[in-house]
Amino acid sequence: MLTLKREVITFLNEADAKGLAALSGIGESLANRMLEYRSQNGYFRSIEELKKVKGIGEKLFDRIKDKVCID
Repeated sequence: MLTLKREVITFLNEADAKGLAALSGIGESLANRMLEYRSQNGYFRSIEELKKVKGIGEKLFDRIKDKVCID
C-alpha cells in the first residue's frame, strides 16, 4: 500500500489572512501582522524575510518554512 502525503504550500505574496492563519502556529493576529508587513514593505523577497515579522522567530520559522514559498 502506498500512501502519499499531500502538503499544501502557501504563497506568501498571494495569501490572504485566512490562508496565512491556516499555517501551523500562525493565528489570526500573526497573519494580520504578516499582511501589514507585506503592505508596508512590498512583496516578500525570500521566505527568510518572514523572521522580520514580529512574533516569527527561528522555531516558528523552522516549522513553516517548508510550507511556504514566494513564487
